[in-house]
Formats: sequence, structure tokens, C-alpha cells
Amino acid sequence: MLPNEEFVVRAALIPKMVESGVISPAKAVADFHKHVDEDGNAVYTLSVGEEQKLQSWEMKHDFGCRVAAVTNRAMEARTAAEPHKFVRTFYRGCYRMHVEEIHGIASDIFQIEVHRRPTVDLPEHCDIELRRTGSDATKGTISAARTRILAQLRLMLRDPQEHICKCDLDCIEMLEPIKLILSH
Repeated sequence: MLPNEEFVVRAALIPKMVESGVISPAKAVADFHKHVDEDGNAVYTLSVGEEQKLQSWEMKHDFGCRVAAVTNRAMEARTAAEPHKFVRTFYRGCYRMHVEEIHGIASDIFQIEVHRRPTVDLPEHCDIELRRTGSDATKGTISAARTRILAQLRLMLRDPQEHICKCDLDCIEMLEPIKLILSH
């Protein structure tokens, strides 16, 4: 688990995080993926980068460009049989989040932690994990708890930094008008 004093970086990706012509903070934290752990329990993860390994803005932006590239390779593989379904992902910048604030989210339904999950292409990769506690809860209660957590995560986004990757300069007229905003 990442220590509380650290920060993580959330890459802002187009098109999945765009709403009304801006990077929506709500969409920036809503992209949790559901996995099943070795015990058969549902775990929800949100991909971030460990800022300790991304100390300059150039390094943070390089991480974001690599996130987009990994996403595009995965999409190409999934749509190989149907190339018309391929949708290119672009990195447009990033936000910072303080790990102590993430760990401090109170929930009776979920345990919330940030863990290092390095990959070959993204050695600084981490996940914000929502893991169900042992408490019994209805689907409605679970959904409401996740919504409260997402709202809190949205408010934790800070220091938006815009960027356009060199490999995306051919699309600068489309990308440049899309701005990163904060919700407060």
C-alpha cells in the first residue's frame, strides 16, 4: 500500500473523460474496473501513477502518453476483427491526488487503498482499490456508497496540467480546445 504522504497522478484521457467539451472531473474518477480477486470477491480499481516515480511534469506527461498508447494497443487487439469499432484514445493532461485523502474516505461498505501495480509498459502504475468489507448490504446501499466515494474522489483532483503528446500533434485542432477543469 502506498504511504499516506505520497501523491498519485490521474491521466486525463479523451474521449472517455470528455463531457460538454471539457475533461469532466466526475468522468475522470468514474472509470473503475471490476475484477474478482483470488478469493472470488469483487474489487473495483482506478488506474493512477505513483508520483514518487514521476517527479517532473515531463515525467507525468510521459506516463500519461504511455497510458494512452497501452489503451490504444488493447483496443486494437479487441477490435482486430472489426477495425471500424476502433476508437483512438488521446492523453490530454493529468491531475494530482493526495494518497492520505484517498485513504481517509470513510465507508462501511468498502475498504479504500492505493496499491502499486506495476506493469511492463507502466512500472509506475498503481490502482486505487475499492474492496468490499464483510458487511452485508443491499445492491442499493452498495451503489450509494460507490457514488459517495466517487463524489469525494472528484473533489480530491488538484493541479490540472494540460498536455498534448508529440504523437498526437496531427490532432491538435481537435485536442487543444478540450480543457481540464476542477469541480470546485
